[in-house]
Amino acid sequence: MTDPSATILSSFSSALAELVARTKPAIVSVHSHRLRASGFVWKPGLIVTADEALADEGEVSVKLADGTTRPASIAGRDHTTDIALLRFEDKNIAPVALSSVVPDLGSLSVVVAAEHGVPTAALGTVSLRAHRLRRSDWHGCRGGATCSRHSERDDRSDRGKA
Repeated sequence: MTDPSATILSSFSSALAELVARTKPAIVSVHSHRLRASGFVWKPGLIVTADEALADEGEVSVKLADGTTRPASIAGRDHTTDIALLRFEDKNIAPVALSSVVPDLGSLSVVVAAEHGVPTAALGTVSLRAHRLRRSDWHGCRGGATCSRHSERDDRSDRGKA
């Protein structure tokens, strides 16, 4: 007799693996003179990434999930929210499907990223809901008081820490 818990966990694991497989082609590794970061294809030819990863001037490239590297240009950036938009020449990569639903506190979340060009995935939980912050409350992730106080990243699961 099969344990029902094992069947549920196996189905859940398969669903997560399928989600990562669908998302992975739209995840990129962003390279600049400053450092490397992950990004995702938001719309055809446009990538969202962290502004702090970009040098103020210089070349930017993106490494795609298939291993190819393409040049990119900065289309826009917002230092206060630490978001940058890059333009690159590849309209064939399907964008990540974003949800308009704000997840509940305690909901499971999956983070798909690229570390040194290699896709990674981590499972975690939503530990904070900051959707009630006003735009004027947001000071940015470069040490701003509001962001530091209202956001946290729990990466114990993907770093082997308990």
